[in-house]
Amino acid sequence: MRTLLLAYREVDGCDENEDVENIAKNLTIIGMVGIKDPLRDEIPHAVAQCREAGVVVRMITGDNPETAKAIAK
Repeated sequence: MRTLLLAYREVDGCDENEDVENIAKNLTIIGMVGIKDPLRDEIPHAVAQCREAGVVVRMITGDNPETAKAIAK
């Protein structure tokens, strides 16, 4: 599951040179959203068929390592 936080901070103006670390300070969380991307029913069988045929199955993802491990399991 992916979790997204919705947050804001009131500012007097826009500083185009403000660095990312400062942008994320003193935020007020106004919501949280969870997204679950369930595995399709046919995937376990397809992976098993690949393995039986001698194909090594690998997963490539842009997720952070902990999320990728959870998805792979």
